[in-house]
Amino acid sequence: MSAAVEAGRCSREIGLAPPRLIGVTVLTSIDEQSLRLELNVDRPVADHVLHLSEMALASGMDGIVCSAADLPYVKARLRGVPENFEIITPGIRSLGSAKHDQKRTATPAEALALGATILVIGREATSAKNPAQVLQTILYELRVP
Repeated sequence: MSAAVEAGRCSREIGLAPPRLIGVTVLTSIDEQSLRLELNVDRPVADHVLHLSEMALASGMDGIVCSAADLPYVKARLRGVPENFEIITPGIRSLGSAKHDQKRTATPAEALALGATILVIGREATSAKNPAQVLQTILYELRVP
């Protein structure tokens, strides 16, 4: 991550805007069991997410990808977070929609209330017969005109 941050800074020297670099923590399709059995990480998901978040912050990354389920734990313990540090939250599902393979999901309102700065709304919209209607429903849930 540090090497990526340094390479991003070097882009300024050649006249390019530096890229926004985001560290991925634990995917929303991973729960305690799959973290332990499939990834051989013997600690709770929240602890591993915090560890990866701290690494991203210390290396100078511009943000993290973090499940809404982990946000209360991470936000309470992550120190020295810049104001422009992005928290990109996948696993966003409108009320009553299918979770598919994602085990740790949240509604858009829940994720924003927990501190997400960017919501990732994927399959619910991309696999819908009417993606615009899905997005309108989400905007309605958020009470956005």
